[in-house]
Amino acid sequence: MRTIALTALCVALLGIPGVVDAKIASPDDAIAATEVLYHRTRIEDINASVVAELPYMVAWWKGAGGKRFSSLLKKTKGNWTIVHIGTDALNDARMLERLGVPPGLAVKLVADLNVRGTTY
Repeated sequence: MRTIALTALCVALLGIPGVVDAKIASPDDAIAATEVLYHRTRIEDINASVVAELPYMVAWWKGAGGKRFSSLLKKTKGNWTIVHIGTDALNDARMLERLGVPPGLAVKLVADLNVRGTTY
C-alpha cells in the first residue's frame, strides 16, 4: 500500500507545473547575493535570509536598531544584481510583478516566503 501511495505522490508531483523544472539557487548563489548586498549597504555583518526562484531572489535582514530591510535580486549572465532594496516587505506577488518578476515566479516567491515563515 505504501508503494502505491508513494508512486501516486510522485506522479502527482511530476504533473504540477514548475516542480520538475524548478530552478533552485545554490548555497553559492546565496553567498554571492549576500556579497552584492554587503557592497551596496556596507553593513559589515549582514545576515540575510533568502528565498529564490531563479533567476530571482528575495533577501531580508535586520539593520542597525532592528530596522528591517528587504531586497529583490536578479541573476543575469551569472551575476547577481539588486533590482530593489528598501524597508518595504516584498511578500506580495503584485509588488514583485511591478518590479519586473514574471507573474508565475512572483507567486512562487511569495509561496516560498510564506513557507519560510518570513516576518518583516
